[in-house]
Amino acid sequence: MHEPLKVRRPWIACVVLYVLVAIHPILYLSESSFTYFSAMLIPSAATVWMASHGRRQGDVMAHGVQLIFFFTLPVSLVVYLTRIQGLAGFGLAIAHLIGLTATYLTAFYGWYFAGVFFDVNQI
Repeated sequence: MHEPLKVRRPWIACVVLYVLVAIHPILYLSESSFTYFSAMLIPSAATVWMASHGRRQGDVMAHGVQLIFFFTLPVSLVVYLTRIQGLAGFGLAIAHLIGLTATYLTAFYGWYFAGVFFDVNQI
């Protein structure tokens, strides 16, 4: 049986998630062929982040739960962090959902207006 993925520092997986969320709208607006690949990497990075965070808190996420987490990302993020850390986890989940949304919107509109005002449309 194989050894499960071990990320010793969950914050690294969280940073990767934020970077992927910032890159995705740029790929989308530039009509890149990597858009769909990026769309699959975002829930993958979030799943790695939650699995490593849970392992750090002493909770091991089963592989079946990881698959469910992958497909139901926003809801399962809130439920899982609330289950692990209680009310503080709920606040952390809401803060990250707001942060991820703000990161996405900033990158999207930043690249959109760069294309409108400066004729930037290619990567």
